[in-house]
Amino acid sequence: MSGKAEDVQLVAEEAEKAIHEQEERSENTGLAVREEVVEDRVGSLKEKKGDSPAMEGANNEAFQEVCDEDQPPRDVGDVSMQPTMEEPDQARGQSTLSGSVESLLDKSGMMEHADQLESNGYESMQTLSLASKEDLMASGLKRGHASLMVHLTAVRQERLKKEKQEDGGANVQDIIVENGADEAEEMEKKPNGNGYEVIAADTATTTQVAERGNWGRQMDYILSCVGYAVGLGNIWRFPYLCYRHGGGVFLIPYIMMLFLAGMPLFFLETAFGQYASQGPVTIWRACPLFAGIGWAMVIISAMVVIYYNIIMAWTAFFIFKSFTLELPWSNCDNAWNSDNCGYAVPPNGTMLNGTWLNQTMVEMMNMSMPNRSVTPAEDYWNKIVLDKSEGIDDLGPVRWQMALCLLLSWVVVFLCICRGVKSSGKVVYFTATFPYVILVCLLIRALTLEGASEGIWYYMNADWKLLKNSKVWNDAASQIFYSLGPAWGGVLTFSSYNKFNHNCFRDAIMVPIINCGTSIFAGFVVFATLGFMSVKTGMDIKDVAVQGPGLVFVTYPEAIAQMPLAPLWSFLFFFMLFLVGLDTQFGMTETVISGFIDQFPDHLRKRKTLFALGICCLFFLLGLPLVTRGGIYVFELINWYSAWISLMIVGMTECIAIAYFYGFRRFIGDIKKMLGYETVFWWWYCICWLFVTPAIILFIIGFGIYEYQPVYYGTYNYPPWSEALGWVMAFIAPTMIPVFMVVNFLKSEGSNIIEKFSNVIKPTKEWDLAHGTSPETNPAQMPLTQYKMATTMNGTKPGQAV
Repeated sequence: MSGKAEDVQLVAEEAEKAIHEQEERSENTGLAVREEVVEDRVGSLKEKKGDSPAMEGANNEAFQEVCDEDQPPRDVGDVSMQPTMEEPDQARGQSTLSGSVESLLDKSGMMEHADQLESNGYESMQTLSLASKEDLMASGLKRGHASLMVHLTAVRQERLKKEKQEDGGANVQDIIVENGADEAEEMEKKPNGNGYEVIAADTATTTQVAERGNWGRQMDYILSCVGYAVGLGNIWRFPYLCYRHGGGVFLIPYIMMLFLAGMPLFFLETAFGQYASQGPVTIWRACPLFAGIGWAMVIISAMVVIYYNIIMAWTAFFIFKSFTLELPWSNCDNAWNSDNCGYAVPPNGTMLNGTWLNQTMVEMMNMSMPNRSVTPAEDYWNKIVLDKSEGIDDLGPVRWQMALCLLLSWVVVFLCICRGVKSSGKVVYFTATFPYVILVCLLIRALTLEGASEGIWYYMNADWKLLKNSKVWNDAASQIFYSLGPAWGGVLTFSSYNKFNHNCFRDAIMVPIINCGTSIFAGFVVFATLGFMSVKTGMDIKDVAVQGPGLVFVTYPEAIAQMPLAPLWSFLFFFMLFLVGLDTQFGMTETVISGFIDQFPDHLRKRKTLFALGICCLFFLLGLPLVTRGGIYVFELINWYSAWISLMIVGMTECIAIAYFYGFRRFIGDIKKMLGYETVFWWWYCICWLFVTPAIILFIIGFGIYEYQPVYYGTYNYPPWSEALGWVMAFIAPTMIPVFMVVNFLKSEGSNIIEKFSNVIKPTKEWDLAHGTSPETNPAQMPLTQYKMATTMNGTKPGQAV
């Protein structure tokens, strides 16, 4: 018999003796005593045979044989009974774990211990992995045994699946187990000897992450961000700005602002939300002085989401009206048409600019031009869709047709977000992709129309002199913020549902580029169609090119009405608008919901669906004044003030808070901890966060104040009281920032101003415990010897803060 076989046989014999000696002892002595017996036996063998590789394997085999026997449960919470772990430079056992590990878990109460720890606020996967691994390693396994973690999590997963089947309900621990398995496998690929840091990547507040939920797939998150960023502004604002500011020349400041302001701020929110796994409110535990930023984001999203859904209601109304053989806005022959409704006749040999014909002209063959002619589409918009009153002082009754469309829009939003990102993440596979299919179809159709090339030429015609105009640069920077979505809260909220190791850096490059490309592509669709309309009406493109609701609800429908198969193209166009608006609604509504649920988890998290229903109902009721006869004036007032200066203040303050107070070096370290690598681009982003992006935002604010004009709608001027109300809406959100600064400063600990300020800019204890920013507050970051010493001296249980 070989020497190795003899060693194994000796160990087996010694283990058998240990078992017999244990059986003679009391049942209450516990598993720890049996482990000591095994270690004593194996230790004596090591003294005889030496510390050979064969003895390391024999050590583990002896341990497994002991575990296979019936054992009384021991108090695994007694850390003082656990032997000290060996030093890192010692050899590590490589045993194959089988049913003995599962037997040990069952008989030692390990499963119950893990559940108890989790129920006691044992939130970090690091600490869970540490306790589980330490408890088993103390029984004879070596540190760094990654395969043990894989097997442990697999065993727990099977057991929890059985419990879930028996209970007939979902068990939140499945997510913890799956995350643990993924991280154990990653640990096995990248072994590390730095204590227990190798056990798991820093999964922030893993129990809370499990309760909040995660994206089912990476593509769920990417499509949600694309759908959120690509909004109505890409279709009705960017093409007009591009045409107005020099055509293709406008792309130069637009792309520069994208790289200097949009992408850095987008990456900041993406990485910050993913690292914290918290919504816009509770994420500022990282720096309590700026907690008001989160509430400012919630308020901005709440105000915008109310009037944004009105746009969806309008598109729904047009969708229903498209189910006809002839579009109602294609002529002036309807009973509701005004006397000055007219349509343009294309130029002929005697009339160079074409002729406007209205209903009276048609009947009387009178070719005189009325004082103010409107197109059938404009007449339909004012008379049927809006039914405008004389002003904001005369709101009038709620119009039931538009109220039903608004209700339908909110029902669709609720059904898509009722289960959080688990439901909306599946819906976006259609809502975020199908608009591109429709845009491609619309572009192909427009390119076949007469005048399309002329419209595209106007769109991309370069006027280099306009680069000297500061307004061009201001509009380019503003469009980045309104389109891409930083500082609104949606990007931060969506990223908080990412898994800890998700490649957010890649997404923070890809999503802004897709958003920019979509804006440019939509411009070709719009101006190819406007070129056709210019030829049909004899009007110059500069007279038909408008922005905002006037483009998509007046000008574009007028062009569609003159196409063959007009109802089909009308349906496709407005259905595309509805889907684009729906994706944006997901982000803003989820921002409001997540903000409150994360702040009050004990009361709201288990009732998330009910709370989401309540929020949607509340926003529906708040939106009813916008579907009255004077609703368009309320709409324009909110649109004018709600997300202008407030959005810029929040974005600038967010940059300052992360770069200067939380610390850009610490933030880069957090990103490196998530992704496992570092690139020079991150330091370029740091320069932007520190200097460039805040300066650009400050320029936008200053230029906006310099060129400020009171709100107006068409030729209607608002009364002074409504303008004052608008300024209240503009500053109610950013006011939250200084308010919470004062409140949290007064609540912070310290005997003087300096100590209070020093404490209020530091991460809270909850943040430290969740993210392991200090070994004193997160035991998972301690080496084992220090962890055991601390817990033994303080009398705490594994997982508790020391």
